[in-house]
Formats: sequence, structure tokens, C-alpha cells
Amino acid sequence: MHTKEIKNLAELQKISLELVKGFTLPQLILLEGPLAVGKTQMVRYMAEALDCPKKDICSPTFSLINVYKNQKGNDIYHIDFYRIKKREDIESTSFWDIFYEPTIIFIEWPMLVKNNLPPLWNQLDIDLSFSNNSTSRILKWKQKNTLSD
Repeated sequence: MHTKEIKNLAELQKISLELVKGFTLPQLILLEGPLAVGKTQMVRYMAEALDCPKKDICSPTFSLINVYKNQKGNDIYHIDFYRIKKREDIESTSFWDIFYEPTIIFIEWPMLVKNNLPPLWNQLDIDLSFSNNSTSRILKWKQKNTLSD
């Protein structure tokens, strides 16, 4: 597990760009942390680094699933389960269908699905939390590669 103190948005953007360089398809990115800590901002930086149009990247809090197309025409999924309270509520979405193609999937608030995700996907676990002062964040992350771990 890696840990870094993030003091501002520029540092969050820099580490987000570095993390994207380690992505290997199929790639899951699970983002945990309290409300308003910066999970969606981190997804924005990563999606931009993956050549998704900046104007398309927004929080899927109400839609649950956003699909972004990068410059190559590949789908990148951004999922937010904040409003989902029971695992059964996920069954009425197209969530499980996403895993049929190797792609990149960002999941905010993944607690309800974390133990049931496909095992042959590379997985980046991110935990972003508030630090003791009001301006910085603590970022913890761990990349699990299915072929090498």
C-alpha cells in the first residue's frame, strides 16, 4: 500500500496522471472515501489523461453510470454507488454487463460490489481521506495486477 499526502489540486492531478500510466486492460479503479473528499475530481483527472473530452466528465451520482468515449472511441465507465443502499438495487442497472469487454471502469463507493467483482481484472484500490488539517488529503493506493500478483 502506497501513501501520499496531497496538499492541493495540482498534486492530485499529478498523482492521478502517474497512476493512469500503470493501467492495463481490463482495469478496475475502486475509489473509497468520505463525501466531498475529491474522488470524482480524481476520476476527472484520470479520464482526461485517458483522452476523454473534459466537458463530458461529470459525477454519475444520479445517473449511476456514465460512459465516456476517449479519442480512440473506447468506452470508459464511471460508476457512483453512493445512492445505492442494497446490492439488489444494482441488479436493475446494466452494471454487470460492463464486464464482458476489457475496458476501464471507475467505481466510486464500491462497498456493495467489492467482494463480487470479476477476478481476472487488474484492480487499483484508492482510499482518499481528509487529513488532520483542513486543506490536505491522504491518498492510499494499491495496484493488483491479475497476471503478476
